[in-house]
Amino acid sequence: MAAIELAEEGGFEAVRLRDVAAHADVALGTLYRRFRSKEDLLLAALELQVTSLEQRFAAQPPAGGSPLERVHGFFRATTEAMCSRPHLARAHVRAVVAGGPDSSQRVAAFHDRMEALIARALRGRDGTELLSELERRVGQALLRVWFASLTGWASGLHGVDGIVEDTRSAADLMLGSACRPTGNMFESGREIRTNGREGLGAMKIVIDYDLCEANAVCMDVCPECFRVEDDDTLTVLIERPGKELRGKVEEAVRLCPRQAISLVED
Repeated sequence: MAAIELAEEGGFEAVRLRDVAAHADVALGTLYRRFRSKEDLLLAALELQVTSLEQRFAAQPPAGGSPLERVHGFFRATTEAMCSRPHLARAHVRAVVAGGPDSSQRVAAFHDRMEALIARALRGRDGTELLSELERRVGQALLRVWFASLTGWASGLHGVDGIVEDTRSAADLMLGSACRPTGNMFESGREIRTNGREGLGAMKIVIDYDLCEANAVCMDVCPECFRVEDDDTLTVLIERPGKELRGKVEEAVRLCPRQAISLVED
């Protein structure tokens, strides 16, 4: 793509529609019919880079035994890929920041696709299912931290390692790092209180209460089993969920920002 070649050589300022048309050997009017500005053109180039990331992570997902480890790996690999061509990366950042109403759909699509990639890293698998509300919110928050730090790098405030470290710190705060992985679940050391109602099933809900922040994520996912009280404490409504609730509870375990909830054999 001509815009990519020009941006790699001279950055944002080198991408002029007239020069792109000449470089690609197309009429300027033809280029204008598809791209209204250099920002729009650079955002189209960014779409190609996101497609490359999607293909890469589909073939080789981020490694790690926990959502936190996989998210760390995802952002390190993504940052290194983006910043390996610094002039182009800085041009992309300026296009996203400066894009006007004509480019809003492309910017929104970029955010949506990146959030989906983050969700896949959280899940540890690829998939076509829609993002849950929690996955969307966590992906959105991490993406904003990453892009803000990427913007700082583009302005010369810090190096590439600073982007990685900023995002790592944000992921640690959101997802926690104290639980030890055991298969697909996490070990925890302390149960939360229950109200005595129990269902059928061979698994028991357990949580590390020191990690639990009663942030209501589990209640949003499975209100049948979890409730946050007015005093910001968490009550387990069904300590031993039956098969009909097993999927929801496992989803709550997987999406807990602090990784505090576990299902253990009873």
